[in-house]
Amino acid sequence: MGVNLIKGFPTLSGSHCSSTAMSNLTKYYNVNYSEPFTFGVGSGLNFLYLYSDSDYFSRFVFPRTPAFENNFFKTLNVKFQWYTSEKAEWNMMKYYIDNGIPLLLMTDISYLDFYNLNEDSIASHTLILLGYDEFNNIAYITDSLKNGVLETRLDQLINKSMNKKKIPFYKKNIWSPINYFAIEKSRKEIILESLNRNAVSMLDSKSEHVGITAIKRLERDILYWDDLPEWQRICEFVYMSLEVIGTGGAGYRKLYANFLKEIYEDIPFIRELYIVEMMENIVILYRRLSKQFYLAGRKGDRGHLIKINSILSQIYDIEKEFWTLIKNNTLEDTDISNLDIVNTLN
Repeated sequence: MGVNLIKGFPTLSGSHCSSTAMSNLTKYYNVNYSEPFTFGVGSGLNFLYLYSDSDYFSRFVFPRTPAFENNFFKTLNVKFQWYTSEKAEWNMMKYYIDNGIPLLLMTDISYLDFYNLNEDSIASHTLILLGYDEFNNIAYITDSLKNGVLETRLDQLINKSMNKKKIPFYKKNIWSPINYFAIEKSRKEIILESLNRNAVSMLDSKSEHVGITAIKRLERDILYWDDLPEWQRICEFVYMSLEVIGTGGAGYRKLYANFLKEIYEDIPFIRELYIVEMMENIVILYRRLSKQFYLAGRKGDRGHLIKINSILSQIYDIEKEFWTLIKNNTLEDTDISNLDIVNTLN
């Protein structure tokens, strides 16, 4: 019994929970990707517009792909699998930590001591479990919130925080051990494949609730949101999911813009076609979108829904043009089967 903690793991904070965790993992295994580059390699951008049976949130907007981690390792040709089960597999999780292998976990932040929340969160939150002390009921984790090793109650983490079904997966006890991995593909190959995968996922999704088709659907639906009994609360949450809840700003588009700036010298068409500038214009539109959702939620004025409709129309046009340029200048025949939100965990 006593403290069992993986030594030497980077514990840097960041903009977004998943890309921070993955970036720290690359540093631990001497791959050393920045957070924006990690997010880009994971083809992290998307647009999800989902309907829910929840009385509290009947509509859900999320501007990032749920397949980020799968995309990241797929692009690198590294084996990856999420585990999920009805009951916590604590003995199995301990085995990996005891052997120096960090764990990615999907959690509900309302059960993590250092967040001090009094109500459930909506979406899952990704962090890394580095160690444990069963005698003193402590879990040692690293989180995008701040630098350093953080402590939370072990029983709360395993039995409650991981044991909640969260949007968009609706499964619980989701985790994965991340073994040592090395990169065999060239930097240019990785960049081109990740760019193409993101473009295909935005343009060619078979679901009307994913990608630019989802943007267009929300553009149509938003004019009728004030018929929903909880529409102001939904608007406030959309503002949070675009601008506040670990997105890096502008629905993750600012984080992606930083990725594009990082690869500016690697890929000629990024410079020649003004790809960075286009994404920066998209960032501006998402900022405007966020503001209107915030005002709609706070004021309950239908006029803001009309403004949201107009901004979404502009976003649809420019994102369609942006991703078409990316697709036409990168690899072909990317497999997007992992865009199925449920199958992302299989």
